[in-house]
Amino acid sequence: MPKIFAYLGKHTLGDFLMEALFIAAVRERFNDAELFVYYVDNRPYKADIVSCIWNARAILRMPPGGDVLPIELFDAQARSSVVNIPEISVTGVVDADIIITGNAFLEPMLNTLALPTLRIPEKRVGASDQALIELGLDPTRWIATVYWKEAGYEHRGPNPVREIADPGPYIAAIRHIVEDLGGQVVRLGHPTDIVLPQLSGFIDLAKVKDSH
Repeated sequence: MPKIFAYLGKHTLGDFLMEALFIAAVRERFNDAELFVYYVDNRPYKADIVSCIWNARAILRMPPGGDVLPIELFDAQARSSVVNIPEISVTGVVDADIIITGNAFLEPMLNTLALPTLRIPEKRVGASDQALIELGLDPTRWIATVYWKEAGYEHRGPNPVREIADPGPYIAAIRHIVEDLGGQVVRLGHPTDIVLPQLSGFIDLAKVKDSH
């Protein structure tokens, strides 16, 4: 049974999510394999994303500022490196047959594989659904999500080309969906000072702590 070790090294939300999807797809190319996912938990969303890699044998979490994983860990003839991750010693990941990291995760690679879906752990579905319902979401009505990039995100510097200064067109789209089309809108993003209209059927998750 081949052992696959993957280091998810990106930090931005989209790139990290892409790596998670890619490695889940690689695992599905094998009839029988063990996938070990290693990441540094230095963003608030990383743990939740890796928990959705349903076909991983084990998730190996390194806290921010912790040890650096030495490549000598995989030295089959002179196993001298020690890392403070308990799962390393009990899962057999050090005997990995395939190690994937770096440019192996280039986005065009996603076009070469049949993509599975990521999957929220079953034990979290009920509580997550209930949290949205308590915020006002109606599970019997259709839902659209909206997102626009505003300034002030703590994990990325200013980028005027990508940042939206005028949310007016997005607010107009929200009103159209809710008032004219009968849908609901959930806004995604990071918390900012923008004041949005109070509409029945509109939920601003960007104002909710840890809503990722």
